[in-house]
Amino acid sequence: MRIHDEWDALLEQARSTDALSSLRASVIAQMRTTVRANAHMPWCVRGGAPMMDAYERMHVWHDIVMQRVVGQTHTLLCGQSTVAFFVVGSAGRQEMTVHSDQDNGLIIGEDVDGAVLGQRVCDALYAHGYDLCEGRVLACEPEWCMTLDQWCAHIATRMNSQDFFALRQLLVLADARTVYGDDAACTSMKRMLMHALARDKDVWPRLLTNTMRYKLLFGLMGNLLTERYGTDAGGIDIKYGVYLPFVSAIRLLALWFCIEETSTLKRMRALRNALPDEWAAHVDDWQAAFCDVLRLREMAARGSGVAHASKMLPADLLTKDVKPVLRDIVRIGRQLQKVVAKFILRREHR
Repeated sequence: MRIHDEWDALLEQARSTDALSSLRASVIAQMRTTVRANAHMPWCVRGGAPMMDAYERMHVWHDIVMQRVVGQTHTLLCGQSTVAFFVVGSAGRQEMTVHSDQDNGLIIGEDVDGAVLGQRVCDALYAHGYDLCEGRVLACEPEWCMTLDQWCAHIATRMNSQDFFALRQLLVLADARTVYGDDAACTSMKRMLMHALARDKDVWPRLLTNTMRYKLLFGLMGNLLTERYGTDAGGIDIKYGVYLPFVSAIRLLALWFCIEETSTLKRMRALRNALPDEWAAHVDDWQAAFCDVLRLREMAARGSGVAHASKMLPADLLTKDVKPVLRDIVRIGRQLQKVVAKFILRREHR
Protein backbone atom coordinates (compact mmCIF):
# COMPACT_ATOMS: atom_id res chain seq x y z
CA MET A 1 0.00 0.00 0.00
CA ARG A 2 1.41 3.40 -0.96
CA ILE A 3 1.85 5.94 1.83
CA HIS A 4 -0.98 8.22 0.66
CA ASP A 5 -3.36 5.25 0.59
CA GLU A 6 -2.47 4.60 4.22
CA TRP A 7 -3.14 8.24 5.06
CA ASP A 8 -6.53 8.12 3.34
CA ALA A 9 -7.40 5.09 5.46
CA LEU A 10 -6.35 6.94 8.61
CA LEU A 11 -8.50 9.95 7.72
CA GLU A 12 -11.47 7.70 7.12
CA GLN A 13 -11.07 6.40 10.68
CA ALA A 14 -11.07 9.90 12.18
CA ARG A 15 -14.77 10.50 12.82
CA SER A 16 -14.14 13.35 15.26
CA THR A 17 -11.52 16.06 15.71
CA ASP A 18 -10.43 14.36 18.94
CA ALA A 19 -9.16 11.45 16.86
CA LEU A 20 -7.07 13.68 14.63
CA SER A 21 -4.22 14.34 17.07
CA SER A 22 -3.13 10.72 17.35
CA LEU A 23 -3.63 10.14 13.63
CA ARG A 24 -1.58 13.25 12.85
CA ALA A 25 1.24 11.70 14.86
CA SER A 26 0.94 8.55 12.73
CA VAL A 27 1.19 10.57 9.52
CA ILE A 28 4.27 12.40 10.82
CA ALA A 29 5.90 9.07 11.72
CA GLN A 30 5.19 7.71 8.23
CA MET A 31 6.54 10.88 6.61
CA ARG A 32 9.76 10.52 8.59
CA THR A 33 10.04 6.93 7.36
CA THR A 34 9.67 8.12 3.77
CA VAL A 35 12.33 10.80 4.27
CA ARG A 36 14.75 8.29 5.76
CA ALA A 37 14.10 5.83 2.94
CA ASN A 38 14.95 8.50 0.36
CA ALA A 39 17.81 10.15 2.25
CA HIS A 40 20.45 8.42 0.13
CA MET A 41 18.71 8.83 -3.22
CA PRO A 42 21.15 10.30 -5.78
CA TRP A 43 20.80 14.07 -5.89
CA CYS A 44 20.75 13.98 -9.66
CA VAL A 45 17.18 12.72 -9.16
CA ARG A 46 15.85 16.18 -8.45
CA GLY A 47 13.56 16.19 -5.43
CA GLY A 48 12.89 12.47 -5.70
CA ALA A 49 9.53 11.30 -7.08
CA PRO A 50 8.53 9.17 -4.05
CA MET A 51 9.54 12.00 -1.74
CA MET A 52 7.58 14.67 -3.63
CA ASP A 53 4.54 12.37 -3.89
CA ALA A 54 4.48 11.90 -0.13
CA TYR A 55 5.19 15.59 0.39
CA GLU A 56 2.23 16.72 -1.71
CA ARG A 57 -0.06 14.21 -0.06
CA MET A 58 0.94 15.49 3.38
CA HIS A 59 -0.54 18.88 2.48
CA VAL A 60 -3.88 17.31 1.69
CA TRP A 61 -3.72 15.87 5.20
CA HIS A 62 -2.88 19.24 6.77
CA ASP A 63 -5.78 20.90 4.95
CA ILE A 64 -8.30 18.27 6.03
CA VAL A 65 -7.17 18.42 9.66
CA MET A 66 -7.47 22.23 9.70
CA GLN A 67 -10.83 22.17 7.91
CA ARG A 68 -12.30 19.81 10.49
CA VAL A 69 -10.85 21.58 13.53
CA VAL A 70 -11.81 25.09 12.37
CA GLY A 71 -15.20 23.93 11.07
CA GLN A 72 -16.19 22.37 14.36
CA THR A 73 -15.01 25.42 16.32
CA HIS A 74 -16.87 27.84 14.05
CA THR A 75 -20.10 25.84 14.14
CA LEU A 76 -20.08 25.62 17.94
CA LEU A 77 -19.48 29.35 18.36
CA CYS A 78 -21.16 31.01 15.41
CA GLY A 79 -23.61 28.58 13.87
CA GLN A 80 -24.15 29.35 10.20
CA SER A 81 -22.51 32.80 10.10
CA THR A 82 -20.20 33.39 7.14
CA VAL A 83 -16.45 33.43 7.74
CA ALA A 84 -13.33 32.68 5.73
CA PHE A 85 -10.41 31.02 7.49
CA PHE A 86 -7.26 31.40 5.41
CA VAL A 87 -3.69 30.23 5.85
CA VAL A 88 -0.51 32.02 4.82
CA GLY A 89 3.19 31.23 5.10
CA SER A 90 4.21 27.66 4.32
CA ALA A 91 0.60 26.50 4.78
CA GLY A 92 -0.65 29.01 2.21
CA ARG A 93 2.04 27.89 -0.21
CA GLN A 94 1.39 24.20 0.55
CA GLU A 95 4.99 23.80 1.70
CA MET A 96 4.52 22.74 5.32
CA THR A 97 6.92 20.29 6.92
CA VAL A 98 5.90 17.79 9.57
CA HIS A 99 6.61 20.42 12.24
CA SER A 100 5.33 23.66 10.68
CA ASP A 101 3.47 26.03 12.98
CA GLN A 102 0.21 27.84 12.22
CA ASP A 103 0.07 31.08 10.19
CA ASN A 104 -3.50 32.15 9.55
CA GLY A 105 -6.18 34.80 9.48
CA LEU A 106 -9.95 35.31 9.38
CA ILE A 107 -12.35 37.32 7.27
CA ILE A 108 -15.50 37.67 9.35
CA GLY A 109 -19.03 39.01 8.96
CA GLU A 110 -20.29 42.01 10.89
CA ASP A 111 -22.24 39.71 13.22
CA VAL A 112 -19.22 37.63 14.28
CA ASP A 113 -17.16 38.26 17.42
CA GLY A 114 -13.77 37.97 15.74
CA ALA A 115 -11.76 38.17 18.96
CA VAL A 116 -13.49 35.15 20.48
CA LEU A 117 -13.61 33.09 17.28
CA GLY A 118 -9.98 33.82 16.39
CA GLN A 119 -8.75 32.83 19.85
CA ARG A 120 -10.78 29.62 19.91
CA VAL A 121 -9.59 28.64 16.43
CA CYS A 122 -5.92 29.18 17.27
CA ASP A 123 -6.32 27.34 20.59
CA ALA A 124 -8.02 24.40 18.86
CA LEU A 125 -5.29 24.12 16.23
CA TYR A 126 -2.64 24.35 18.94
CA ALA A 127 -4.32 21.50 20.79
CA HIS A 128 -4.06 19.40 17.62
CA GLY A 129 -0.33 19.92 17.16
CA TYR A 130 0.03 23.25 15.34
CA ASP A 131 2.24 25.54 17.41
CA LEU A 132 1.57 29.29 17.45
CA CYS A 133 3.49 31.45 14.98
CA GLU A 134 6.34 33.28 16.70
CA GLY A 135 5.65 36.33 14.54
CA ARG A 136 2.00 36.37 15.71
CA VAL A 137 0.54 35.90 12.22
CA LEU A 138 -2.56 34.43 13.83
CA ALA A 139 -6.32 34.73 13.55
CA CYS A 140 -6.44 35.65 17.25
CA GLU A 141 -4.56 38.90 16.56
CA PRO A 142 -6.68 42.00 15.68
CA GLU A 143 -4.76 42.77 12.48
CA TRP A 144 -5.30 39.21 11.22
CA CYS A 145 -9.04 39.04 11.95
CA MET A 146 -11.24 41.62 10.17
CA THR A 147 -14.26 42.07 7.94
CA LEU A 148 -13.63 42.19 4.19
CA ASP A 149 -14.09 45.99 4.14
CA GLN A 150 -11.62 46.34 7.00
CA TRP A 151 -9.12 44.11 5.21
CA CYS A 152 -9.35 46.23 2.05
CA ALA A 153 -8.86 49.46 4.02
CA HIS A 154 -5.97 47.83 5.87
CA ILE A 155 -4.25 46.88 2.61
CA ALA A 156 -4.67 50.41 1.23
CA THR A 157 -2.99 51.84 4.33
CA ARG A 158 -0.10 49.38 4.08
CA MET A 159 0.49 50.32 0.43
CA ASN A 160 1.49 53.85 1.47
CA SER A 161 3.76 52.76 4.31
CA GLN A 162 7.55 52.86 4.32
CA ASP A 163 7.70 50.41 7.21
CA PHE A 164 9.43 47.09 6.52
CA PHE A 165 6.92 45.02 8.45
CA ALA A 166 3.90 46.77 6.90
CA LEU A 167 5.19 45.85 3.44
CA ARG A 168 6.01 42.37 4.67
CA GLN A 169 2.34 41.87 5.57
CA LEU A 170 1.34 42.67 1.98
CA LEU A 171 3.74 40.00 0.73
CA VAL A 172 2.47 37.52 3.31
CA LEU A 173 -1.14 38.15 2.24
CA ALA A 174 -0.20 37.23 -1.32
CA ASP A 175 0.16 33.64 -0.06
CA ALA A 176 -3.34 33.57 1.47
CA ARG A 177 -5.33 30.44 0.66
CA THR A 178 -8.80 29.57 1.97
CA VAL A 179 -8.97 26.35 3.95
CA TYR A 180 -12.43 26.74 5.46
CA GLY A 181 -15.44 28.92 4.69
CA ASP A 182 -16.12 31.62 2.11
CA ASP A 183 -13.42 31.39 -0.55
CA ALA A 184 -14.96 34.30 -2.47
CA ALA A 185 -14.09 36.69 0.38
CA CYS A 186 -10.43 35.63 0.38
CA THR A 187 -10.27 35.83 -3.41
CA SER A 188 -11.73 39.36 -3.30
CA MET A 189 -9.17 40.43 -0.71
CA LYS A 190 -6.25 39.09 -2.77
CA ARG A 191 -7.49 40.60 -6.02
CA MET A 192 -7.86 43.95 -4.32
CA LEU A 193 -4.22 43.60 -3.23
CA MET A 194 -3.07 42.73 -6.77
CA HIS A 195 -5.05 45.58 -8.33
CA ALA A 196 -3.57 48.02 -5.81
CA LEU A 197 -0.05 46.81 -6.62
CA ALA A 198 -0.71 47.08 -10.36
CA ARG A 199 -1.72 50.74 -9.95
CA ASP A 200 1.18 51.80 -7.71
CA LYS A 201 4.55 51.93 -9.46
CA ASP A 202 6.26 53.45 -6.42
CA VAL A 203 5.72 50.46 -4.13
CA TRP A 204 7.72 47.97 -6.26
CA PRO A 205 11.27 49.13 -5.39
CA ARG A 206 10.30 48.93 -1.71
CA LEU A 207 8.88 45.43 -2.17
CA LEU A 208 12.05 44.43 -4.00
CA THR A 209 14.24 45.64 -1.14
CA ASN A 210 12.00 43.72 1.27
CA THR A 211 12.30 40.58 -0.85
CA MET A 212 16.04 40.41 -1.59
CA ARG A 213 17.15 39.46 1.91
CA TYR A 214 19.01 36.21 2.55
CA LYS A 215 21.57 34.65 4.86
CA LEU A 216 25.03 33.90 3.46
CA LEU A 217 25.87 30.19 3.43
CA PHE A 218 29.21 30.39 1.61
CA GLY A 219 32.19 32.67 2.22
CA LEU A 220 34.32 34.51 -0.34
CA MET A 221 36.63 31.51 -0.62
CA GLY A 222 33.73 29.13 -1.20
CA ASN A 223 33.79 27.82 2.36
CA LEU A 224 30.53 26.77 4.02
CA LEU A 225 29.51 29.24 6.74
CA THR A 226 28.13 26.95 9.43
CA GLU A 227 26.68 28.03 12.78
CA ARG A 228 29.50 28.51 15.26
CA TYR A 229 27.75 28.32 18.62
CA GLY A 230 24.89 26.72 20.50
CA THR A 231 22.88 23.60 19.82
CA ASP A 232 22.97 24.28 16.06
CA ALA A 233 26.78 24.50 15.90
CA GLY A 234 28.10 22.97 12.68
CA GLY A 235 24.74 23.20 10.92
CA ILE A 236 23.41 25.70 8.38
CA ASP A 237 20.27 27.81 8.21
CA ILE A 238 18.20 26.24 5.42
CA LYS A 239 15.19 28.51 5.97
CA TYR A 240 16.88 31.90 5.58
CA GLY A 241 19.79 30.73 3.46
CA VAL A 242 17.99 28.98 0.59
CA TYR A 243 14.28 28.37 1.16
CA LEU A 244 12.93 31.89 1.75
CA PRO A 245 15.10 33.51 -0.97
CA PHE A 246 13.46 31.20 -3.55
CA VAL A 247 9.97 31.71 -2.11
CA SER A 248 10.28 35.49 -1.90
CA ALA A 249 11.71 36.00 -5.39
CA ILE A 250 9.10 33.80 -7.09
CA ARG A 251 6.29 35.42 -5.09
CA LEU A 252 7.31 38.90 -6.26
CA LEU A 253 7.38 37.81 -9.91
CA ALA A 254 3.98 36.15 -9.46
CA LEU A 255 2.56 39.37 -8.04
CA TRP A 256 3.99 41.35 -10.96
CA PHE A 257 2.13 39.13 -13.41
CA CYS A 258 -1.02 38.94 -11.22
CA ILE A 259 -0.67 35.16 -10.88
CA GLU A 260 -3.12 33.94 -8.24
CA GLU A 261 -1.43 30.60 -7.45
CA THR A 262 0.06 30.40 -3.96
CA SER A 263 2.31 27.33 -4.26
CA THR A 264 5.87 28.25 -5.26
CA LEU A 265 6.07 25.35 -7.72
CA LYS A 266 2.71 26.25 -9.30
CA ARG A 267 3.79 29.88 -9.54
CA MET A 268 6.91 28.76 -11.40
CA ARG A 269 4.82 26.76 -13.86
CA ALA A 270 2.63 29.81 -14.50
CA LEU A 271 5.70 32.03 -14.89
CA ARG A 272 7.03 29.80 -17.65
CA ASN A 273 4.21 31.12 -19.84
CA ALA A 274 4.31 34.68 -18.53
CA LEU A 275 8.03 35.54 -18.65
CA PRO A 276 9.88 36.61 -21.80
CA ASP A 277 11.72 33.70 -23.42
CA GLU A 278 15.17 34.78 -22.18
CA TRP A 279 14.01 34.36 -18.57
CA ALA A 280 11.45 31.60 -19.04
CA ALA A 281 14.35 29.37 -20.11
CA HIS A 282 15.59 29.39 -16.51
CA VAL A 283 12.34 28.14 -14.94
CA ASP A 284 13.25 24.44 -15.18
CA ASP A 285 16.47 25.07 -13.24
CA TRP A 286 14.54 27.06 -10.60
CA GLN A 287 12.00 24.28 -10.20
CA ALA A 288 14.62 21.53 -9.91
CA ALA A 289 16.62 23.48 -7.35
CA PHE A 290 13.52 24.28 -5.32
CA CYS A 291 12.53 20.60 -5.20
CA ASP A 292 15.95 19.93 -3.70
CA VAL A 293 15.35 22.71 -1.16
CA LEU A 294 12.07 21.07 -0.11
CA ARG A 295 13.86 17.75 0.25
CA LEU A 296 16.53 19.36 2.45
CA ARG A 297 13.84 20.91 4.66
CA GLU A 298 12.25 17.51 5.25
CA MET A 299 15.64 15.96 5.96
CA ALA A 300 16.27 18.66 8.56
CA ALA A 301 12.88 18.05 10.18
CA ARG A 302 13.03 14.26 10.23
CA GLY A 303 14.75 13.69 13.54
CA SER A 304 13.29 16.43 15.72
CA GLY A 305 10.06 16.65 17.65
CA VAL A 306 9.84 20.42 18.01
CA ALA A 307 8.35 23.16 15.89
CA HIS A 308 10.64 25.15 13.59
CA ALA A 309 13.04 22.19 13.44
CA SER A 310 13.24 22.47 9.67
CA LYS A 311 15.08 25.81 9.89
CA MET A 312 18.46 24.18 10.53
CA LEU A 313 20.19 21.41 8.60
CA PRO A 314 22.42 19.73 11.21
CA ALA A 315 26.11 19.01 10.72
CA ASP A 316 25.65 15.24 10.35
CA LEU A 317 23.51 15.80 7.22
CA LEU A 318 26.10 18.03 5.52
CA THR A 319 27.69 15.07 3.73
CA LYS A 320 30.02 15.18 0.73
CA ASP A 321 26.98 14.46 -1.48
CA VAL A 322 24.88 17.25 -0.01
CA LYS A 323 27.46 20.07 -0.08
CA PRO A 324 27.79 20.36 -3.90
CA VAL A 325 24.00 20.22 -4.22
CA LEU A 326 23.72 23.01 -1.69
CA ARG A 327 26.31 25.05 -3.57
CA ASP A 328 24.34 24.58 -6.80
CA ILE A 329 21.08 25.59 -5.08
CA VAL A 330 22.66 28.78 -3.74
CA ARG A 331 24.07 29.65 -7.18
CA ILE A 332 20.68 29.19 -8.86
CA GLY A 333 18.93 31.12 -6.08
CA ARG A 334 21.23 34.13 -6.50
CA GLN A 335 20.70 33.99 -10.26
CA LEU A 336 16.94 34.01 -9.68
CA GLN A 337 17.17 37.04 -7.40
CA LYS A 338 19.20 38.93 -10.01
CA VAL A 339 16.62 38.14 -12.67
CA VAL A 340 13.82 39.43 -10.43
CA ALA A 341 15.72 42.62 -9.62
CA LYS A 342 16.60 43.35 -13.27
CA PHE A 343 13.09 42.61 -14.47
CA ILE A 344 11.28 44.79 -11.93
CA LEU A 345 13.71 47.72 -11.99
CA ARG A 346 13.89 47.85 -15.79
CA ARG A 347 10.11 47.71 -16.10
CA GLU A 348 9.29 49.73 -13.00
CA HIS A 349 7.16 52.18 -15.00
CA ARG A 350 4.97 49.56 -16.65
